[in-house]
Amino acid sequence: MPTCPTLLGLQVIDSISGREIDTVESEARQVALSADGSQLYLSGWQGEMPWTEVLDAKSLEVIVHLDGYRLMPARRLDGRPALLGIGESQYQSKLDLIDAKSFEIVYSWALNDYAAWVTAP
Repeated sequence: MPTCPTLLGLQVIDSISGREIDTVESEARQVALSADGSQLYLSGWQGEMPWTEVLDAKSLEVIVHLDGYRLMPARRLDGRPALLGIGESQYQSKLDLIDAKSFEIVYSWALNDYAAWVTAP
């Protein structure tokens, strides 16, 4: 039987010295950085429900916690930053374009099956 990895939380490391600067307790399994570097997106799962915490990158304070969503930074085809959200239930996927400041949904698509965003680096 596979074992679950040990979650270490978020560790902020000085890249030159290798010294740990700070830590944040979290059960996140994914971490992403906003296009402007001001926010961190920590995402994970509570049972079968995804969640995301948005942290201020400097203070590491939680700005917002969103149950039912995974958020990911991306870029539009014209290169402008975008924030994408995906919410999943048993039989439906909801894909959203999210305003990165207010976290309001700008546009939403719902599909009666599993769907995922595909983003270019």
